[in-house]
Amino acid sequence: LDLRLGELPTLADNGWDVKPPERAPERTNGQDRVTFDRELRRIEAGRRSLVWRQPSRHEPEEDEAAEAAEAELAGFSELEPISRDTARGGRTRGILLHKLMEEVLAEEVLADAPALHARAAELLAQLVSMPGQPSAGCSSPAEPAEVVLRTLALPAIAALRERLVAEVPVYDCQRAGEAARVETLTSGIADALAMDAGGCIEAVLDWKSDIAPSKRMRRLYREQVRAYLAATGAKRGLVVYMSLAEVDEISVT
Repeated sequence: LDLRLGELPTLADNGWDVKPPERAPERTNGQDRVTFDRELRRIEAGRRSLVWRQPSRHEPEEDEAAEAAEAELAGFSELEPISRDTARGGRTRGILLHKLMEEVLAEEVLADAPALHARAAELLAQLVSMPGQPSAGCSSPAEPAEVVLRTLALPAIAALRERLVAEVPVYDCQRAGEAARVETLTSGIADALAMDAGGCIEAVLDWKSDIAPSKRMRRLYREQVRAYLAATGAKRGLVVYMSLAEVDEISVT
């Protein structure tokens, strides 16, 4: 490209009034050690540390390794190898089950077999087409549709069904006493909340798609729901194992 740089005017540097920058006057630091310590204590007293907590985040790989080590110490050195996808049903299947429950509670999908089967097939096709999204654990839309119907039929869920609100953000701030300098901020999304007639939160529900949850994961799930109970003020929590048709109920005493 001919940019015609030779036709550009020359920058003339004559006529500039260049002055060196003025130096700021030097200041003497008259702070002594006593003053420094007093100001340091005042700053430390007013400082607050924030710790973010997301109860829904778990570390399954580390948990399984710790559980295997515990079993080995207890004398069970030979453990049957179980893949993570098989043990938990696969990530795609979990996303699919949660999405179906959300749409049913929002009345976007009818809670009957044909409608759920059709919607599961549509969602599954979208999920497996996403880059990097594994399809392990969910090869047919019929199975998750049946799991959703079975979950809705559980007595504990059926009793709350008409009052359930899906996918509700939960936030909380906990401080250990008035003068605590560390605040724990909790953030998460409750799979479902049950609201009473007055609009207060009665129960917190969390859907779990695990096929074979370990004792350690069950304990972590209970801790997750307990954190949501503390944040919402609800007195009742339910960890719903959809694949097993089980409900682990947690009450606040």
